[in-house]
Amino acid sequence: MSKEIVGMILAAGKGSRLKDLGLEKPKALLKLRDGTFLEYILKKFKKLGIKKVIINLHHLGNKIEEYLKENNNFDMEILFSKEEILLGTGGALKKAYPLFSEAKTLLLHNCDIYTEFDIENLKKEHFSNANDVTLAVQKRDSRRYLAFNSRMNLIGWKDNLSNHEQFISDVSYSLYGFSCMHLISQRILEFISKYPDENFSIIKAYLGALKGGVKISGYDIKSSYWVDVGTQEKLKKLRDELSERKRLS
Repeated sequence: MSKEIVGMILAAGKGSRLKDLGLEKPKALLKLRDGTFLEYILKKFKKLGIKKVIINLHHLGNKIEEYLKENNNFDMEILFSKEEILLGTGGALKKAYPLFSEAKTLLLHNCDIYTEFDIENLKKEHFSNANDVTLAVQKRDSRRYLAFNSRMNLIGWKDNLSNHEQFISDVSYSLYGFSCMHLISQRILEFISKYPDENFSIIKAYLGALKGGVKISGYDIKSSYWVDVGTQEKLKKLRDELSERKRLS
Protein backbone atom coordinates (compact mmCIF):
# COMPACT_ATOMS: atom_id res chain seq x y z
CA MET A 1 0.00 0.00 0.00
CA SER A 2 1.46 3.37 -1.07
CA LYS A 3 2.07 5.73 1.82
CA GLU A 4 1.91 8.91 -0.24
CA ILE A 5 -0.96 11.01 1.10
CA VAL A 6 -3.04 13.84 -0.37
CA GLY A 7 -4.70 16.21 2.10
CA MET A 8 -8.16 17.75 2.10
CA ILE A 9 -9.40 20.48 4.44
CA LEU A 10 -13.13 21.02 4.98
CA ALA A 11 -13.52 24.81 5.01
CA ALA A 12 -16.91 25.46 3.42
CA GLY A 13 -18.99 25.89 6.57
CA LYS A 14 -20.83 29.13 7.29
CA GLY A 15 -19.59 29.46 10.87
CA SER A 16 -23.08 30.38 12.06
CA ARG A 17 -22.30 29.34 15.65
CA LEU A 18 -19.55 31.96 15.67
CA LYS A 19 -22.14 34.71 15.15
CA ASP A 20 -20.54 38.01 14.04
CA LEU A 21 -17.07 36.43 13.78
CA GLY A 22 -18.44 34.00 11.20
CA LEU A 23 -19.87 36.85 9.18
CA GLU A 24 -16.53 38.67 8.99
CA LYS A 25 -14.28 35.85 7.88
CA PRO A 26 -14.37 32.10 7.20
CA LYS A 27 -13.54 29.80 10.11
CA ALA A 28 -10.30 28.69 8.46
CA LEU A 29 -8.93 32.24 8.71
CA LEU A 30 -9.61 32.81 12.39
CA LYS A 31 -6.46 33.72 14.28
CA LEU A 32 -4.61 31.16 16.34
CA ARG A 33 -1.38 32.15 18.04
CA ASP A 34 0.66 33.92 15.35
CA GLY A 35 -1.23 32.54 12.37
CA THR A 36 -4.57 31.13 11.26
CA PHE A 37 -6.21 27.75 11.70
CA LEU A 38 -5.63 27.10 8.00
CA GLU A 39 -1.91 27.84 8.31
CA TYR A 40 -1.68 25.62 11.38
CA ILE A 41 -3.29 22.67 9.57
CA LEU A 42 -1.23 23.13 6.41
CA LYS A 43 1.97 23.09 8.46
CA LYS A 44 0.85 19.85 10.10
CA PHE A 45 0.24 18.42 6.63
CA LYS A 46 3.70 19.48 5.44
CA LYS A 47 5.29 17.83 8.47
CA LEU A 48 3.54 14.61 7.45
CA GLY A 49 5.03 14.88 3.96
CA ILE A 50 1.85 16.00 2.21
CA LYS A 51 2.51 18.15 -0.86
CA LYS A 52 -0.95 18.42 -2.44
CA VAL A 53 -4.04 19.75 -0.65
CA ILE A 54 -7.66 20.25 -1.71
CA ILE A 55 -9.81 22.79 0.14
CA ASN A 56 -13.58 22.94 -0.30
CA LEU A 57 -15.03 26.45 -0.36
CA HIS A 58 -18.43 28.07 0.08
CA HIS A 59 -18.88 30.80 2.70
CA LEU A 60 -16.42 33.67 2.01
CA GLY A 61 -14.32 31.27 -0.02
CA ASN A 62 -12.75 34.13 -1.99
CA LYS A 63 -11.06 35.30 1.21
CA ILE A 64 -9.40 31.92 1.62
CA GLU A 65 -8.18 32.04 -1.98
CA GLU A 66 -6.78 35.57 -1.48
CA TYR A 67 -5.09 34.61 1.78
CA LEU A 68 -3.36 31.63 0.23
CA LYS A 69 -2.26 33.64 -2.79
CA GLU A 70 -0.74 36.25 -0.48
CA ASN A 71 1.19 33.49 1.28
CA ASN A 72 2.31 31.65 -1.86
CA ASN A 73 0.13 28.67 -0.86
CA PHE A 74 2.67 28.01 1.91
CA ASP A 75 4.77 26.37 -0.82
CA MET A 76 2.23 23.61 -1.40
CA GLU A 77 0.04 22.61 -4.34
CA ILE A 78 -3.44 23.75 -3.35
CA LEU A 79 -6.61 23.16 -5.37
CA PHE A 80 -10.14 24.36 -4.61
CA SER A 81 -13.49 22.60 -4.78
CA LYS A 82 -16.21 25.27 -4.80
CA GLU A 83 -19.67 24.36 -3.55
CA GLU A 84 -22.70 26.39 -4.64
CA ILE A 85 -24.62 24.80 -1.77
CA LEU A 86 -23.21 22.95 1.21
CA LEU A 87 -22.97 19.24 0.42
CA GLY A 88 -22.15 17.62 3.75
CA THR A 89 -18.84 15.86 4.34
CA GLY A 90 -19.65 12.96 2.03
CA GLY A 91 -20.96 15.22 -0.72
CA ALA A 92 -17.93 17.49 -0.42
CA LEU A 93 -15.63 14.53 -0.89
CA LYS A 94 -17.61 13.25 -3.88
CA LYS A 95 -17.56 16.64 -5.62
CA ALA A 96 -13.83 17.11 -5.03
CA TYR A 97 -12.92 13.57 -6.14
CA PRO A 98 -11.72 14.54 -9.66
CA LEU A 99 -9.07 16.72 -8.00
CA PHE A 100 -7.49 13.79 -6.15
CA SER A 101 -8.66 10.71 -8.07
CA GLU A 102 -5.05 9.52 -8.33
CA ALA A 103 -4.59 9.52 -4.55
CA LYS A 104 -3.90 6.20 -2.84
CA THR A 105 -4.73 7.74 0.54
CA LEU A 106 -6.49 10.95 1.59
CA LEU A 107 -6.18 12.74 4.93
CA LEU A 108 -9.45 14.57 5.59
CA HIS A 109 -9.33 17.27 8.29
CA ASN A 110 -11.91 19.80 9.50
CA CYS A 111 -10.72 23.41 9.50
CA ASP A 112 -12.29 24.28 12.86
CA ILE A 113 -10.51 21.93 15.22
CA TYR A 114 -7.32 22.40 17.18
CA THR A 115 -5.46 19.35 18.36
CA GLU A 116 -1.99 18.54 19.62
CA PHE A 117 -2.37 14.90 18.60
CA ASP A 118 0.47 13.75 16.36
CA ILE A 119 -1.16 12.65 13.09
CA GLU A 120 1.90 10.52 12.40
CA ASN A 121 0.44 8.04 14.90
CA LEU A 122 -2.82 7.90 12.94
CA LYS A 123 -0.82 7.27 9.78
CA LYS A 124 1.11 4.41 11.39
CA GLU A 125 -2.14 2.84 12.63
CA HIS A 126 -3.74 3.13 9.19
CA PHE A 127 -0.95 1.49 7.23
CA SER A 128 0.20 -1.09 9.78
CA ASN A 129 -3.36 -2.47 10.03
CA ALA A 130 -4.17 -2.14 6.31
CA ASN A 131 -7.33 -0.17 7.13
CA ASP A 132 -9.59 1.20 4.43
CA VAL A 133 -10.49 4.09 6.75
CA THR A 134 -8.97 5.09 10.08
CA LEU A 135 -10.96 7.55 12.19
CA ALA A 136 -9.40 9.57 15.01
CA VAL A 137 -11.69 9.22 18.03
CA GLN A 138 -11.63 10.03 21.72
CA LYS A 139 -13.48 9.12 24.91
CA ARG A 140 -15.21 12.43 25.64
CA ASP A 141 -18.63 14.04 25.83
CA SER A 142 -20.20 14.62 22.44
CA ARG A 143 -23.61 15.10 20.90
CA ARG A 144 -23.06 12.39 18.30
CA TYR A 145 -21.00 9.30 18.97
CA LEU A 146 -19.44 6.68 16.74
CA ALA A 147 -19.86 3.08 17.90
CA PHE A 148 -17.08 0.49 17.66
CA ASN A 149 -16.96 -3.20 18.52
CA SER A 150 -14.27 -4.77 20.72
CA ARG A 151 -11.78 -4.71 17.83
CA MET A 152 -12.42 -0.97 17.26
CA ASN A 153 -14.22 -1.62 13.98
CA LEU A 154 -16.99 0.86 13.14
CA ILE A 155 -20.51 -0.55 13.53
CA GLY A 156 -22.74 2.53 13.88
CA TRP A 157 -23.49 5.95 15.29
CA LYS A 158 -25.78 7.44 17.90
CA ASP A 159 -27.10 10.99 18.43
CA ASN A 160 -27.90 11.59 22.08
CA LEU A 161 -30.00 14.72 21.52
CA SER A 162 -32.24 13.49 18.70
CA ASN A 163 -32.13 9.83 19.77
CA HIS A 164 -31.44 8.90 16.15
CA GLU A 165 -29.04 6.03 15.58
CA GLN A 166 -27.87 3.59 12.94
CA PHE A 167 -26.15 0.27 13.56
CA ILE A 168 -25.11 -2.51 11.20
CA SER A 169 -24.53 -5.01 14.00
CA ASP A 170 -26.11 -5.81 17.37
CA VAL A 171 -22.86 -6.80 19.12
CA SER A 172 -21.71 -4.94 22.24
CA TYR A 173 -20.01 -1.65 21.49
CA SER A 174 -18.19 1.35 22.93
CA LEU A 175 -19.02 4.97 22.09
CA TYR A 176 -16.40 7.55 21.12
CA GLY A 177 -16.47 11.20 20.10
CA PHE A 178 -15.22 11.72 16.54
CA SER A 179 -12.18 13.98 16.30
CA CYS A 180 -12.72 15.06 12.66
CA MET A 181 -9.59 13.48 11.16
CA HIS A 182 -9.85 10.53 8.75
CA LEU A 183 -7.33 8.62 6.66
CA ILE A 184 -9.19 7.17 3.67
CA SER A 185 -7.96 4.59 1.16
CA GLN A 186 -8.48 4.73 -2.59
CA ARG A 187 -11.00 1.91 -2.36
CA ILE A 188 -13.34 4.01 -0.21
CA LEU A 189 -12.69 7.19 -2.18
CA GLU A 190 -13.87 5.42 -5.32
CA PHE A 191 -16.94 4.12 -3.47
CA ILE A 192 -17.84 7.65 -2.35
CA SER A 193 -17.26 9.07 -5.84
CA LYS A 194 -20.04 6.77 -7.12
CA TYR A 195 -22.43 7.34 -4.22
CA PRO A 196 -25.99 7.93 -5.52
CA ASP A 197 -26.65 11.09 -3.47
CA GLU A 198 -25.03 14.50 -3.92
CA ASN A 199 -25.47 15.78 -0.35
CA PHE A 200 -24.80 13.16 2.30
CA SER A 201 -23.06 12.24 5.53
CA ILE A 202 -19.74 10.49 5.13
CA ILE A 203 -20.51 8.27 8.11
CA LYS A 204 -23.64 7.08 6.29
CA ALA A 205 -21.43 6.25 3.31
CA TYR A 206 -18.92 4.45 5.51
CA LEU A 207 -21.63 2.24 6.98
CA GLY A 208 -22.83 1.46 3.48
CA ALA A 209 -19.30 0.55 2.40
CA LEU A 210 -18.98 -1.90 5.29
CA LYS A 211 -21.43 -4.19 3.53
CA GLY A 212 -18.70 -4.72 0.94
CA GLY A 213 -16.29 -6.10 3.50
CA VAL A 214 -14.05 -3.06 3.96
CA LYS A 215 -12.18 -2.32 7.19
CA ILE A 216 -13.11 0.95 8.91
CA SER A 217 -11.49 1.34 12.30
CA GLY A 218 -11.23 3.88 15.07
CA TYR A 219 -7.97 5.03 16.62
CA ASP A 220 -8.23 6.38 20.16
CA ILE A 221 -6.16 9.56 20.52
CA LYS A 222 -6.71 9.20 24.29
CA SER A 223 -5.86 12.32 26.32
CA SER A 224 -4.42 14.34 23.42
CA TYR A 225 -5.52 17.97 23.59
CA TRP A 226 -8.44 18.46 21.19
CA VAL A 227 -10.92 21.34 20.81
CA ASP A 228 -13.79 22.01 18.44
CA VAL A 229 -13.71 25.81 18.09
CA GLY A 230 -17.11 26.20 16.49
CA THR A 231 -18.34 28.81 19.00
CA GLN A 232 -16.98 32.13 20.21
CA GLU A 233 -16.77 30.80 23.75
CA LYS A 234 -14.66 27.79 22.76
CA LEU A 235 -12.43 29.92 20.55
CA LYS A 236 -11.81 32.41 23.37
CA LYS A 237 -11.06 29.62 25.84
CA LEU A 238 -8.54 28.07 23.46
CA ARG A 239 -6.80 31.39 22.80
CA ASP A 240 -6.64 32.13 26.53
CA GLU A 241 -5.18 28.70 27.31
CA LEU A 242 -2.54 28.98 24.59
CA SER A 243 -1.62 32.52 25.72
CA GLU A 244 -1.26 31.35 29.32
CA ARG A 245 0.95 28.46 28.25
CA LYS A 246 3.15 30.83 26.28
CA ARG A 247 3.41 33.18 29.27
CA LEU A 248 4.49 30.35 31.57
CA SER A 249 6.97 28.83 29.12
